[in-house]
Amino acid sequence: LIYEPSGGGTLSLIAAEYLVLAEAWDATHAAPPILYGQRFTRVAAGNRYGLPDFYELHVWHQKANPSGIFNDWNPTVSCS
Repeated sequence: LIYEPSGGGTLSLIAAEYLVLAEAWDATHAAPPILYGQRFTRVAAGNRYGLPDFYELHVWHQKANPSGIFNDWNPTVSCS
């Protein structure tokens, strides 16, 4: 789940990131996962999360993303 800081020190849920570990998925599937008709992106080990290879898909559901609902980055979101 992805939250954005709101006024008064609260957080607002703005998006979800689906994550599937690649080793487990690839053991029984020949292609990457698909959700809502969108193919997950593979992220290699050595990533900023310290995870092994995984597949991911962002879905911006409460905060419009001018780059698209499934785009990883939303230029209208602030972390502060």
